[in-house]
Amino acid sequence: MEIDSPYLFALAKQFDIGFEPKAHEKEHSTEVQMPFIKHYFPKSKIIELIYSDTTAKNIAPLITALLQNKDNVVVISSDLSHFHSLEEAKSFDENCLRGVAKLDLDELANGCKACGLIGIQAMILAAKQLKLSSKLLDYRTSADASGDSSSVVGYMSAMFY
Repeated sequence: MEIDSPYLFALAKQFDIGFEPKAHEKEHSTEVQMPFIKHYFPKSKIIELIYSDTTAKNIAPLITALLQNKDNVVVISSDLSHFHSLEEAKSFDENCLRGVAKLDLDELANGCKACGLIGIQAMILAAKQLKLSSKLLDYRTSADASGDSSSVVGYMSAMFY
C-alpha cells in the first residue's frame, strides 16, 4: 500500500512524531488490518502509526486532526482480554464494550484489559471532541472459532460516526 509520505511528514512536524524503524518488529496489529484496507479501499494511501510510551491525551489531538478531514478514516486495532477463561474474558471485555458504547473512559478503567487501551481511550477522547457517536458492531472471543473456552482472547468491532 502506498504511504502518504507528504501528509505523514506534515503530521510528524505538527505533532512532534518521532520515527522509529524498529517499532514494527514487535507489533503486528497494523499488518493484520492492511489486507482489509487494501481490499475495501484499494486506491487509498495510508499512514501507519504505532505508539508505545505515551498517553491517550497525547494521541487524541492527532486523531482529532485526522478525522477533521472527511476523506480520512482512522483504524484502531487491539485485542481485548487475553488468556482468561471465557467467563472471565467476557467480564473484562464487558467493561471495554460499555466504555466504547458510552464513550466513557471511567468505564474502560473498570477492568478493560485491551492491549491497545491507549488507542481506544484516544479515539474516545477524539470522538467526544468531534461530537461523534459510537456503535458496537460485533463482539467475539477466540472460543467462537476454536471451541476452547479455557483460555480465550476477546475481540470487538466498533465504529465512530
